[in-house]
Amino acid sequence: MLYRYRSLEFIDREIDALKNSYLYAASFDKMNDPMEAFYELGGGEDVIINSLFSTLPLFSSKVYSIHKNYINQLGLLSFSKSNLKYPMWAYYANNFSGICLKFDKSVLMQGSLNGEIIIPITYSNETLPPISMLELIGPSQEQVLKTILLRLTRKRKDWQHEDEVRIVTGKIGKKYYFENALCKYPIVSTQIK
Repeated sequence: MLYRYRSLEFIDREIDALKNSYLYAASFDKMNDPMEAFYELGGGEDVIINSLFSTLPLFSSKVYSIHKNYINQLGLLSFSKSNLKYPMWAYYANNFSGICLKFDKSVLMQGSLNGEIIIPITYSNETLPPISMLELIGPSQEQVLKTILLRLTRKRKDWQHEDEVRIVTGKIGKKYYFENALCKYPIVSTQIK
């Protein structure tokens, strides 16, 4: 099971999402921690690559631009593995006045989430090095995606209590699920008035 904490501050939006069985995959720049999904492009060996391609002066910047545009199009859905994470009720369910939606993970990954990537967050205080040109042009597309996902699914240990799982989607926007993916009754906070 996966749990999604929601504020009712924008209740019309939440009702629409529930009635129409969709989740909204947001862009990475909409996250609440400025250090999460942080990535840099340009490793130390890029100086060597740039000198090898000196006849193509903008080679590196073009390759980086292509990959940055690709990363910026990825969408994100965040879940927790538990509905009993009290800080989550405070952060994402409007200080205990929201709801927590319970999803059957196997059914959720059907519909428009079929084929998308579900991955648990890695919590670490160590920063990964910038993504180098060699990591972007040398390996297979699967390896490039893995390198990017390592950065986008990493948070500082301070957030470990969230026990977060992410679905990374190919595009930002509405992702429709089969109705039976959502357990019929949301978990309601006792603070709702």
